[in-house]
Amino acid sequence: FFKYFQQILKLRMWKIQLLDEEHLLIKYASEDVVTLRVQDPNSQPSFFVVYNMLSTKVVAAYDNTSEEFLELFENFCDMFRNATLHFQTQFTCSASTNIYARQIQQRFK
Repeated sequence: FFKYFQQILKLRMWKIQLLDEEHLLIKYASEDVVTLRVQDPNSQPSFFVVYNMLSTKVVAAYDNTSEEFLELFENFCDMFRNATLHFQTQFTCSASTNIYARQIQQRFK
């Protein structure tokens, strides 16, 4: 932790997304990315944090190269796109809700 403390200290909140009524997805990036001084912000290191607002605790943290976070995003992409869909009947067709769409996604991966 102390080895990377200066890098962590320089991170800024870049984007925040509501996942459900309790959880936020927060993206942290360097100040150069946040102020758009970098041409390609996706090539810079960033971190994703899942935060529970009710318990005020960090549930999980991932870097932008995390295979685990990629797998979560692929399997639950509707939660990332449509924060209110889980309240209603889900009629969307995506890789996280349709086996055929998932097979097509796996073929092109």
